[in-house]
Amino acid sequence: MNNIRPRILLHIRSMQKFYTFLISFLLVFNLASSAQYFERIYSGLNISDLGSLDNTMDSGFILCGTQDGGFLMKLKANGDTEWAITDTGSMQNSAAVIQDASGHFVVIGSGPSQQWNSQAVVSTYDASGNLISDMPIPPVNALGTWGTTITRSPDRQSSHYCFYTDGYTADNYFTMDNAQVIGGDQTYVGINSISMDDHGNYYAAANLDFDMDSLFNWRNNILLLSSNHFSRTANFYDTKISSSAITSDGLVMLAGLYDSLGTKYLRLMKFDSSANLMWNCFIGDTSIYAVQQITETADGGFAILCAANDGNIQHISFFKVDAYGTVVWKQHFYGNGTAYPKNFKVLDDGYAILGITSGDPYVIRTDILGRTGSTEVPVTEDRKSAISVYPNPSNGIVNISLAETDLTVFSLSVLDLQGRVVFESNVSLPVQQIDLSFLAKGVYQFKFTAKNEELKSGKFVIE
Repeated sequence: MNNIRPRILLHIRSMQKFYTFLISFLLVFNLASSAQYFERIYSGLNISDLGSLDNTMDSGFILCGTQDGGFLMKLKANGDTEWAITDTGSMQNSAAVIQDASGHFVVIGSGPSQQWNSQAVVSTYDASGNLISDMPIPPVNALGTWGTTITRSPDRQSSHYCFYTDGYTADNYFTMDNAQVIGGDQTYVGINSISMDDHGNYYAAANLDFDMDSLFNWRNNILLLSSNHFSRTANFYDTKISSSAITSDGLVMLAGLYDSLGTKYLRLMKFDSSANLMWNCFIGDTSIYAVQQITETADGGFAILCAANDGNIQHISFFKVDAYGTVVWKQHFYGNGTAYPKNFKVLDDGYAILGITSGDPYVIRTDILGRTGSTEVPVTEDRKSAISVYPNPSNGIVNISLAETDLTVFSLSVLDLQGRVVFESNVSLPVQQIDLSFLAKGVYQFKFTAKNEELKSGKFVIE
């Protein structure tokens, strides 16, 4: 009997510990699962040049820029400012920032030099924004260097940065931290983006523009696609590639603006691991004038960040496409009336977008449909959801499914990517099979209309 009381007390204490743990777990889980979506404008900071944003390991955000020196600002998960510092080391202009696996913030930028006109700098800060180290990158036989880009793998274990070298009047070029020269020429060269995966693989996309016509449109464009396995150049006329993204299958997707004498399309191009072009996709959107970033999402589609101008109102256009380039949803953000995008991060439950509006940093935290408290879900009409096209991709035999609707006859048009109609037919049965196997392999557009109203459009692939 004397042993019963200690055993009961031990059992009670064990249960107390268990319930304490359970309550703590539920509280933490509830906090982690109830993300706060917002649009925040950080006024009065006098940021002369905004850099980039990264999400942090504590569910917050870090962004950089230039504010009478290199500027770094840490945000909480709800967008509140945790701390902000102006660099006290040799950083003068901050171009991009990441948080590495150790929790440190690594910034690429540039600072003044007594010997050169500018000098690239890589600075490291601790979790509270205290400067740990500065690493200058002086030029070799040139006038100066500028830090431009830094990116990390999703697991934060590895990263790459890039800097620009001013080679007097010629031989300007971009160099990665592994000493790989991304590109250089006497006229113009631009390193637009670097993307990485958890295995240390990377792709870097650069462009060379030349031979402007009388209207100052670029007529020739050379894409330089480099990785840790190869480097290859190719001609893609009238296309300004702006961003690269490594896909889950180890391939690379590029996004840019196709502009042929005023006819503009968002252009997506997918390359295999040997840099061979696999397919092209053109998305018509006359409001887009610059493509900032493309990143693959967990479902195999892609989120794309663009600068748009609709009715002379400059704003941020953010949208999602599926794996074949069909637009799933689109959102627009205007800030203080006009806004310009910088970059975004894919989160577990949505996205974090950095932009600039009236000279102020502009951070947008959305759900998986690109919504915040002040944005709405794009409405999908019942008639649109009543139409299904499958399988996609297919061998050319396509099924058209019509759910119950107030319309009984639809007109189907199939177009190639140049907008030429290659097939037309009426569809009236609940399920109807269309034989398109006579068409060449590739990506095609489809449009359904009824009573002169376009009800649904998209793309499909014939393999």
